[in-house]
Amino acid sequence: NKSVSQQNATDLAFSALMSSDYAELQCAIFTNPSDVARFRKIVVNCMIATDLYDRELVVDRNKRWLYAFLEQGSPYSGVDKQNLLATVVMEAVVQASHYAHALQYFLSYKLWNERYFREMYNAFKHARMEEDPSTDWHAKELLFLDEIIIPLARKLKESKVLGTAGDDALTYALTNRKEWAAKGNGIAEEFVERFKDTRRNRSD
Repeated sequence: NKSVSQQNATDLAFSALMSSDYAELQCAIFTNPSDVARFRKIVVNCMIATDLYDRELVVDRNKRWLYAFLEQGSPYSGVDKQNLLATVVMEAVVQASHYAHALQYFLSYKLWNERYFREMYNAFKHARMEEDPSTDWHAKELLFLDEIIIPLARKLKESKVLGTAGDDALTYALTNRKEWAAKGNGIAEEFVERFKDTRRNRSD
């Protein structure tokens, strides 16, 4: 099974969308079964695009990105290439919205990074995770920035789909990487202490 959480989220969203409560919205989005199938396929592709940890999917996505922007040597041409270009750009924009905190200034990145850490650490403390995320949070975030965020920011800049915001995204990603490399160990320790303080205050 691939992208299980993304598929589950899509199923839940479509179950809600297709209820009678949203009949008017349905009419605005699609008018026949063919439209429904096409819309669902687009949404599924966008949701799966947020799974950046499946190596096979990442390799395939990067290959399609290369083909979309190659002027010569791409196996796609004409309408097929236009559709491919639209697809890979949409995937990149969805990824950027999903990981927006890492493409903004460092304080925003740190804020949402801590919230994600608290979610993971809380899961570990309640035996819903086997590994303690605090043991290598600093190193894993560097890997996350190097292998996911910075390459994504470069795509946004290259595609120019966000205009000058693509340049800003890359600048912020590189700055966040530099800041986290220098300060991440200490910040991760602060995350743990604040988490423990919160639990102590709740138990008092």
